[in-house]
Amino acid sequence: MLLVSGISLPGAVSAATVVKVWGAPAAALHALRNAQPGIVWLGASTEAQAAQPQLQVAWQQDAYQQALATGSRAPILLLNHQRLPASRLRNQDAALIWGPPLALQVQLTRRLMPLAKRIGVLYRATSPAEMTALSATPAASGVQLVPLPVEAPLTARALAEAADLVDVFIASNDDALFNRDSAKLILLTAYHHKRPVIGPTPAFVSAGAVATEAVPKAALILAIVARIEHWQSSGNLGDDHLINHFAPVFNAQVARSLNLVIPADLRREVQP
Repeated sequence: MLLVSGISLPGAVSAATVVKVWGAPAAALHALRNAQPGIVWLGASTEAQAAQPQLQVAWQQDAYQQALATGSRAPILLLNHQRLPASRLRNQDAALIWGPPLALQVQLTRRLMPLAKRIGVLYRATSPAEMTALSATPAASGVQLVPLPVEAPLTARALAEAADLVDVFIASNDDALFNRDSAKLILLTAYHHKRPVIGPTPAFVSAGAVATEAVPKAALILAIVARIEHWQSSGNLGDDHLINHFAPVFNAQVARSLNLVIPADLRREVQP
């Protein structure tokens, strides 16, 4: 495994691909090194003079802005929950999308709450396309999907009014609506009205959402390595790529408090 020794030897650095990773948890950086030891993986705190990266990986949009601020022209692979407009990325950059499609979240909701008939989907009023597409999928058959277009930032009043219309909320992959600043407001308001929240991320589940579909850690690492190997062989990152391997994540304590029983078949599908 190429760690500090690989970085400190100029000859070794020049012979290997150097990738700088911004904003990744330490465990993820360690997993990347284990998955592809032929690459020199630099953490964001690595001294700039240690090695010049040929490629960069940004863990979410904040990390992408950090990488851009360095002025480096090295391509950036952005890991993000949602697809971004092309204008938000440089020509040499691309996104790896790890957020689950709404149809998958609806399927999870129906398996977890088979008696729920009114599934409310919270999404930004200015972004209706995903909701339109969802209505035409098999996942929508047999239930009432209640579109809940809202403005960012979400308010407790808007959520409380929506709670009267639905049995459960689904939170779309939209960082403008669902982020660390809005999590407490959303989850406490929904819980006060006894409405489970499904999605959008494992972080929301840890904070009090009941469940979500998420890319398992091992699948995420493999997807990152695959995109980097594509770049090594082709010279470019190509188009944005959607990961299609998901598994359920649950907050068992919140589920019990809402009198929800997680079926055994769903529990067996949970992956780290």
